[in-house]
Amino acid sequence: SHGVPHTAILGNHDAEPYSASGGSNQSAPGAHTNRTQLIEHDMKDDLSYSQLGPENLRPAVSVYVVDVFANQSATIPSIQLVHLDSGGGGLIEEVYPAQIEWLNKTLKERRERFGGIAVQTLVFVHIPVEEFQEASSSSNKCFGDHDDGITPTIKNNGLFQALRSQEEVRAVFVGHDHCNDFCCSYEDIELCFGRHSGWGGYQCDGYVQ
Repeated sequence: SHGVPHTAILGNHDAEPYSASGGSNQSAPGAHTNRTQLIEHDMKDDLSYSQLGPENLRPAVSVYVVDVFANQSATIPSIQLVHLDSGGGGLIEEVYPAQIEWLNKTLKERRERFGGIAVQTLVFVHIPVEEFQEASSSSNKCFGDHDDGITPTIKNNGLFQALRSQEEVRAVFVGHDHCNDFCCSYEDIELCFGRHSGWGGYQCDGYVQ
């Protein structure tokens, strides 16, 4: 209703098996709405810039890049938004190695396309990587609310190392642990939680619903 464009990534509560009793088994296969259908539904919105990722990366679905330009005449984006799928909801909670290969290849190709310019990059993925834990405990460059634990992906396939090797990556934004809303500078990358908002989910101390 506010006319704000948006993009979407999928998380561990998306396409998890439905239960009439309100419970669910996130490790079980199948769901009433699959991940592809969820993204396709969001893409129908006029304000959506969400995309379906390459078919060869399935079952990861929300894997894509969206460019943000300074104005309509600009030919090189000011920022590129990279979206990755961390699974869950019947899938293993991980960023598959194939996605990391796609990331490395895509950023390299785009750098070449833009004449060697490394466009500033923000990365969005629902479940944090292990390095969020290290950053929050060892870095004194943190600010914000740390009112929840940090629950990383079950498997660490080297996503942070891949991001660290790409000069254009400035920050990684995650969700998952609903009561966290903080950023830490860690090895030249900002690792940030996005605040949970709206009704439902967890009740966090001091949050007004």
